[in-house]
Amino acid sequence: MNPRIVLRVNAGVVLALGLALLAPLTISFLYEDGSWVSFLLPAAVMGLVGGAGMLATRPPSSRTMMHVSNRDVYLSVTLAWVLAAVLGGVPFFIEGTFGSLLDSTFEGMSGFTTTGATLLSEVEAETPSILFWRGMTQWLGGIGIVVLFVAIAPTIGLGAARLLGAEGFRGSAMRASHRASSTPLRLC
Repeated sequence: MNPRIVLRVNAGVVLALGLALLAPLTISFLYEDGSWVSFLLPAAVMGLVGGAGMLATRPPSSRTMMHVSNRDVYLSVTLAWVLAAVLGGVPFFIEGTFGSLLDSTFEGMSGFTTTGATLLSEVEAETPSILFWRGMTQWLGGIGIVVLFVAIAPTIGLGAARLLGAEGFRGSAMRASHRASSTPLRLC
């Protein structure tokens, strides 16, 4: 197993989620709903941690291809889903939508798995930016959370296709191309 690959993939997920939080942050400012702290704080922390992780785990040279084993793939995908659920629930927790991190994590996992389950009794009572984040987690889950870091896949080489396969994408239309960074755009 190559811990550098697992860390790099998950740093990419953390960074992508931090960047995704900028959308509901913008909505919060536009609607002046007062929820901006619930997005700004986690976005800053995730951006710093994810960015630092990406820098710390970069390959020695741009031409270096890292070997990706099946263990690397399965551990990366599993950890990415757990990270997405926990980190996706942080804005709900900071906002006070839920009283516990467990309930917030449930809402995050519900969104990223697109189950539609919720612990909210009155969904419409939430602020526009929280509702936007809730919908965004479902959209991100719909295209596959691991696909978010495919834009950084060229840095891990051929392992990107295996990670997509572990996410359930099959067939020639969904194979990572030579320009793997274009794959997320084709999925949207």
